[in-house]
Order: sequence, then C-alpha cells, then structure tokens
Amino acid sequence: MASELKPVYLITGSDRPKIALAVRRLRARFGSESVEELSGDTGSDMTAGADAVADMNAMGLFGDGQRLVVVRGMGGWKKADVTAVADYLQQPAPHAVLALVGDPPRGGALARACAGAGDVLRYDVPTRPRGRRLDHAAWVLSQFESLGTNVDRATADRLVELVGEDTLMLESEITKLVTWAAGDPIGTHEVERLVAHSREASAFALTDAWGVRDRSGTLATAFDSVEGSGEEPFVQALRVAGQASKVRSAKRILQMGGSVSEIAQELGIKDFPARKAAQFSENYSAEELENAAITLARLDFDLKGGTPLNGALQLERALLEITGSRRGG
Repeated sequence: MASELKPVYLITGSDRPKIALAVRRLRARFGSESVEELSGDTGSDMTAGADAVADMNAMGLFGDGQRLVVVRGMGGWKKADVTAVADYLQQPAPHAVLALVGDPPRGGALARACAGAGDVLRYDVPTRPRGRRLDHAAWVLSQFESLGTNVDRATADRLVELVGEDTLMLESEITKLVTWAAGDPIGTHEVERLVAHSREASAFALTDAWGVRDRSGTLATAFDSVEGSGEEPFVQALRVAGQASKVRSAKRILQMGGSVSEIAQELGIKDFPARKAAQFSENYSAEELENAAITLARLDFDLKGGTPLNGALQLERALLEITGSRRGG
C-alpha cells in the first residue's frame, strides 16, 4: 500500500530504462486518479519547488488522501525551489509521496533533504575501471545477459557506436535484436544490418567507405552528406583526416610488432575503433597513408580559403586522390 512508502523519493542516474521502471513501479502503488505528473524543467510551464509543495498539500480532493506527485527534471530549479521542498520535507503531508525524477547535483541540498526524509534511488551505467567515464558497452553486455543472450565486447562496442549512448534507444535496439535472433548468435554483422543508426553513426559511413577502399561508396556518402544533410565539406574533411591519422598510426604500430591493444592505448581510443584502424591499415601502404596526410592537410588549407574552388568539389578531388584504386586491380 501507499502508506508503506516513504514521503519522498529522488530517482536519478544515467541508466534511464531502470529509472523509467522504478517510476512505473511506484505509480503502480497508486490509483491512476491519484497520480499527477509535473515538469520541473526550464520553460514557461516549469513547476517550481513551491508549486510542487502546494500540490503535495492539496489533499482534500482525492478520496482516501493517498497521492503521488511525480516531478520530472529539476534543471531549472533555483535555490528557493530546493529550499521550499526541503522545508516541506521537515513535515510532509501524510499519505502523500513526492517522486523527483532528474539529476540534481550529487550530494547537493536537494539530494541531502531527500535522503534524510525518504530515499535516493540511483541507477547508473557502470564506469570504466580507470576514471569516471561511463562504460556503455558494459551496460549493453549486462542487458543482453539479462535477456538470456550473450554477445562479445566487440558487438557491444559496435552497437554503442551505431546507436549512441542514449540508454533508452540502446534498450530498444537490444530487445529488437534478441527478438529477431530467437536464440541464434548475435555479432557485429547482425548489429550492423538491423539496428537503427543514430545521426552520429552516419558519420562513420564515410570513414568506413574510405577505410575499405570503396572509392564509389566514399564519393556517394560524401555527396549524400553535403547535398542531403547539408553538412559542410570542412566537417567531412576533418572526419576523414582524423580516421586517416589513426590508420597511419595503426600501420606504424603493427609494422613494429605491436598489437591492437597497443594501438588503443597509444591513441587513447576504445578497442573496437582500434581494431577497425588496424583492419583499414591493411588496405593502404605506408606511403599511401603518408601521401593521404599531405593531401588532407592541403584540403584543410584550401577549404579555409586557400582556393576559390567550390568546397564540395575540393573534397571530392581529395577523396578520389587518397582512396585511389585497390592495389592489384
């Protein structure tokens, strides 16, 4: 029953599916007519702390008095809003539950007030062993495991690379993959075929086409980005230059007897892009990669005003030059 619940819950963290599940479970403890959803985000309809408190105290209209008020997002709250809620929690309304869903400062006044009067439920994506960087691939692995499917780290990395780091979108794609596979293995090939790519993932199409030395695919992708998405040629040039630099470094490390893990460590990148750079390096000679660096440096200068030629034309000429044709035909 709602009477067993605490007067306030702060539901926070980076694992958005678990946050959504926690809110659903809390809502299920109340009748639908006793639940009110408010938004504390910035905007003209923002709910201030005092408004939330007023709602908590307005008990007379709701039958047996049991009530849940869910306030999503406190990004626009000021000190006065936090103070209003903290003061309310000193003597909360009976049979009422306040659920604050968002990401206020960890250990801040609002979090402290919620911990003192109720509970703080934090659901986070795991972090990498070194540093505070979120490890979304590890989160993906755990999601697959919870659905009775095991995938390798490379597959998880690729899924994050294509979909992005939005855990709600990742959860949706994981569920889709597991349903489609019906118990069969899932690898990078299945991920690349089936998942919905984010806008950021489309950026990899150009560098991937160049990496596998697909001349027509490289030009077609560049054209689609410029004409279809309106992306500036300068942005694409930077992207290709960055990938070419990684591939050139990977080539050097491998020629010296290094490994993929050493590539990742020296370049400060994840295992999957390091492995990809190593694979791409097999398609180009060291001399070709050095010449590509020169060509892309010249392209950078030209796109910054070094020549009056059209930027898309400059990009196309440079891509033709650095991609060339596959050796041996």
